[in-house]
Amino acid sequence: MLFTKMLVPVDGSAASRAAANLAVSLAKEHHAEVVFCCALENASLMEAAKKPAIDPTFAVRDETLHAHALLDAAVLEAKTAGLTASSHAAEGDAVSYILERADSSGADLIVMGTHGRGGLAHAFLGSTAEGVLRRSKVPVLVVTRH
Repeated sequence: MLFTKMLVPVDGSAASRAAANLAVSLAKEHHAEVVFCCALENASLMEAAKKPAIDPTFAVRDETLHAHALLDAAVLEAKTAGLTASSHAAEGDAVSYILERADSSGADLIVMGTHGRGGLAHAFLGSTAEGVLRRSKVPVLVVTRH
């Protein structure tokens, strides 16, 4: 199977970095374009805003700047490897955002990391990777990193 455009969600975790590295390697083999994305989830933004002695406006701004820094680094790595790469970030639910981004970008493969939570953590927190796997119209390659 030949892939032409890969969507790679990034969040700064080890699994996300492993997925981005694998996507760059695969994209080189397939001469594919890479689109990196980052969801700024409302829960994450609200948690950042709760930090003591920090103005909520600054906390949200810091989370947004961090997301864009992750995206910029991923795009730079892909472009250094000779690939066409772009990025996008938006606020919202990660699963819905990733699926919408895959559809709107024309991605034919999603390469994403998973934290590999199990047991109670998975039951209470759910899994972004699982949500994407269940609802995606295109193949999803899930990478774990512990």
